[in-house]
Amino acid sequence: MQTPIAPNRDVMAGGLLQQALALSPQGSQVCVAMVLWHVRQGNLAQGIETLAEGYAKRLDAGSAYIYAVALRVL
Repeated sequence: MQTPIAPNRDVMAGGLLQQALALSPQGSQVCVAMVLWHVRQGNLAQGIETLAEGYAKRLDAGSAYIYAVALRVL
């Protein structure tokens, strides 16, 4: 079994992504990264909520597609 190089990177990523969203609230790539981070943390509901917020801000078509797929999975 491999030992992770930086086991706390996932935890640190959440704060960095929040900072990135604060600096660029219309950044669809940052929004999707935040959603994926929530999912990795086991918080699917928060991930869906973040997608919904991005969709409401009319982010790019790729984000809308991801939101649609996520809603279908539910």
